[in-house]
Amino acid sequence: MKDVLIVEAEPAWRTQIKRLLDDVAVVMATADFRTGREWLERVRPDVLIANVRLGDYNGIHLAMLAERTRTTSVVYANAHDVGVARDVQQAGAFYEQYEALPFVLPGYLRGMLPALDRRDPSKYGRRRVRTDGRRATDKP
Repeated sequence: MKDVLIVEAEPAWRTQIKRLLDDVAVVMATADFRTGREWLERVRPDVLIANVRLGDYNGIHLAMLAERTRTTSVVYANAHDVGVARDVQQAGAFYEQYEALPFVLPGYLRGMLPALDRRDPSKYGRRRVRTDGRRATDKP
């Protein structure tokens, strides 16, 4: 089982993310940047999951620290922001939206990940758009 550090200021969200991972990882969760930084340096978890918004600091700062210890980092945002997504990727972390976490987090723990998140942030979530288009073979 992998060691996972969750840094999320909102108690309900922190609890929800922790519950998602309790069966597949050893999970540590904290509400603030300073404690997250201390645990990151002392414990050196396998995976860091952090909200981009953490008061005076943010999850991107933690991802930059985690990169030194070769910890895989996932930094998520409440709402998609292309600029934030690019900053997360430049820090060496993977970018996600909060609403996608239940679906993607198991893959971060079980799968083989590329060294960098190379997805284009400007096209993030494109599969959610329903096109209702017809295929050429559907036409009479």
